[in-house]
Amino acid sequence: MAPDQRHDVHANAEQQAGDHRGKRGASLTAFAGKPVVVSLWASGCPSCRREMPMMAEAAAAPKDVTYLFVDQGERRAAIEAYLASQNLMLPNLLLDSRQDVARHYAMPGLPGTLSIGADGKLRSTHVGEISREALAAAISRLVAE
Repeated sequence: MAPDQRHDVHANAEQQAGDHRGKRGASLTAFAGKPVVVSLWASGCPSCRREMPMMAEAAAAPKDVTYLFVDQGERRAAIEAYLASQNLMLPNLLLDSRQDVARHYAMPGLPGTLSIGADGKLRSTHVGEISREALAAAISRLVAE
């Protein structure tokens, strides 16, 4: 997908996921109105595990964006065990057991990082482990809009 190609996340078929506490029906549309960084990941993915401490740190810092961590295809117990073993706290952790979000955005692998503007339009995608610098650049572009 070309970086300048736009998709309206609000117009999509709700992109349903459940949060990590098992609550059903959380939707990506609930985060409209502010730029969003979506991390598509799984605890069984080595690149995801390498980038996760940096992503958790970035999400915990004061920011002008919302971070969503959308686990792809794993069970809640496996995710919670991984996060506890790594002492990681992730805000806005959603479960996507059917991998609908990754399929919708045609992400060929994990990890994947989506940058979505406050208007719900996809601004950029990054497939593979993202560096701190690349993440900062994506956020700068989102906030500058």
